[in-house]
Amino acid sequence: MKTLSNEDKFKDFAIVVKYVKPTENKGSRVSLKSEHFNKKIIFGFDYSCDTILEQAGNILIENKINVKSYFESKNSYTISVDWSEGKELFKIDLTK
Repeated sequence: MKTLSNEDKFKDFAIVVKYVKPTENKGSRVSLKSEHFNKKIIFGFDYSCDTILEQAGNILIENKINVKSYFESKNSYTISVDWSEGKELFKIDLTK
């Protein structure tokens, strides 16, 4: 895992949100990934949501994480959240 000697200077944590196609064994899913720490969380697709961005927003709200900003790229969204909240969501402990 990467370590950051100046972690206290970071304000934003980037989360990449992607749609995961169904397989023979699993249905559609949504992945939230920290590219920096190479950690991923997978959630079952919620068909009551219109988009994966809406579902990701709901997941973050359920985890009491505030979205700072987001942008859309060709096959994903990148959501910016508070550094400490992002570390908590992905269970990242840099003290080890």
